[in-house]
Amino acid sequence: SNPHIRLDSPFSGGIINGSEWYRCDGEQQDWQYVFTGTLGITAELWEEYESAETGFLDQLWEQNRKAFLSWLKSACTGVAGYVCTPDGQPVRNAQISVAKGIPIYTDDQGVFQRTLTIGKQTLTVSAPGFVTATQTVTVRQGESVALELVLEPEESLQVVATAAEGRWIPGYENHLTIWGIGTSDNLPGQAAIVTLELPSNWTLTAVEGHATAMRRESAFSWSLLYVDGTLQSGETVQCTVTPPDDASADAVLALELNWRDGVSRQRWQWLHGESRTMEGTLPSGWSLFCPGLLPRRNGDSSVPWNYNWVWRNGVWQMTETLEAGRGHFVHLAQAKAWRLTGWVPAAQRLFCDGGWNLLGTTSSHAANPPAWVLDDESAAWIKTDVVAPCQPAWHFLAAPETRLLE
Repeated sequence: SNPHIRLDSPFSGGIINGSEWYRCDGEQQDWQYVFTGTLGITAELWEEYESAETGFLDQLWEQNRKAFLSWLKSACTGVAGYVCTPDGQPVRNAQISVAKGIPIYTDDQGVFQRTLTIGKQTLTVSAPGFVTATQTVTVRQGESVALELVLEPEESLQVVATAAEGRWIPGYENHLTIWGIGTSDNLPGQAAIVTLELPSNWTLTAVEGHATAMRRESAFSWSLLYVDGTLQSGETVQCTVTPPDDASADAVLALELNWRDGVSRQRWQWLHGESRTMEGTLPSGWSLFCPGLLPRRNGDSSVPWNYNWVWRNGVWQMTETLEAGRGHFVHLAQAKAWRLTGWVPAAQRLFCDGGWNLLGTTSSHAANPPAWVLDDESAAWIKTDVVAPCQPAWHFLAAPETRLLE
């Protein structure tokens, strides 16, 4: 390490584990390690970010050159290779784990790379629908052991779940679609129990699927029973979930499949929506306002009115809340500024009545059939084929429908 740091700093050998120095929650490094199995490292070389001294960067480079080169070389110490079927087809998302550390996964081409400490290491390779395999290798400093790991197909059930709908919005009801639960092609008709587990501070209000029976295990866990023949390949489960109004971390969900011959478990990450702030000024009198965000339940929004009017079920209704995707009429005695903090919609659903609806979205979109918007210059309603972002527009729907907010 840097001789100045090694000799003069309070850190043993000039190096310290970051969490022992100071705590920083929610860093990209944590996400990288937990969800991708890669190591993100921050190298802090000096107490100050800037220096006016000539040649200061040269000095830092000379002090840390050997450490940097040794660090780069250590990244090559480990294993790298390819996971495939007996006929040479790549196995994507195969899990490679060692005795200590977070597992890593193969990419779409079945390729993987893992940095390891020197010495003997035993790798365990598993994937849904395949027999788990192990292999022991000897890792030497600066060398990467090349491997080709072949997995044999297994007669078993499998669970491969993915959240198919956008991002989740804190504090709101979210609709989660999980697809890809099912059986391997060579073993249909098994009985099984599928258990979905959400983070403990979430609420799970409804689950829909083709299960023979469903049972609520806890506030955040449901089990679905499939008797012989009812669990088919590609089973889809629809869930309604409500997370807290907190985006300090993304959600980790788990799905477990139990049948008479074994257990298969998968966890995956569901990202939360993007937080954003919008602001502007409304004139005195009546104004037409369309919030382009889902307002935060506990945010620092500031709107200078207590009530607004929305068109719902064929009549004007007075409400205290703002609803993303709908147009609102607001009345002010004098011009005032407004500020709205919230979440960018990500495939959230908005129920629309048959007939006329006053709607708006966060992005520009085509209107078919054409919509009616208020022209700022003439103060008249005009017909248009394209609606601008956050522009309230009258849409006529032949029948009730559910629209996605994007």
